[in-house]
This record gives sequence, C-alpha cells and structure tokens, in this order.
Amino acid sequence: MVSIGINYTITLNLVAFIATSAEAFFVSTRFGAIFLIITNFLIAYFYHFYLISKINSSDDVVYVQKKLSQFTISSFKCVRMTVNQLPFWSICWMSLDAIYK
Repeated sequence: MVSIGINYTITLNLVAFIATSAEAFFVSTRFGAIFLIITNFLIAYFYHFYLISKINSSDDVVYVQKKLSQFTISSFKCVRMTVNQLPFWSICWMSLDAIYK
C-alpha cells in the first residue's frame, strides 16, 4: 500500500504542477491540498511501521498494550485524514467560471 501511495502522491503532485503551469489555480490548490493530506497519510504509515517494529513478544504486557493503543489511535487519525480530503475532491474539478455562473 505504501508503494501505491507514493505513486499516487507523485501523480497528485504532477497534476497540481500541470494545473499551476496552465494557470488553473483553483484546480492546483485543491490538488495541492489533497497532495499534502496524502503525504501526511504516508508519514503516518511509516510511523505505523515504527510502532510495529517497537513491539516485541518478550516485552511486558503493559508496554505492548501501550504501543498497541498508540497504533490504534494513529490508525483512527489516519481515517480522519482520509475523510478530510473528500471536500477537496468534490470541488477540485470546478473552475471559477462554473462557480460564478
């Protein structure tokens, strides 16, 4: 999933760059916002890998439960981040002409 996310993020960045080059600033800001949200999501994935690597089966039960609770909280934050991108997707294809007419 991380490799798909990295390719997806690169694609979003290219679309934002092309939109900026075409002076479609409304589109470029929306795709740029989605790009930033997905980048934060990828950083959270790497944080998950870090949390998983810290868990050892020989550790104390309380320590393992604490690390698992941190992982769970981080997972819920990731879900919230993905939901935050939905408004940007709904208006990213609109132009200023469509809004003013």
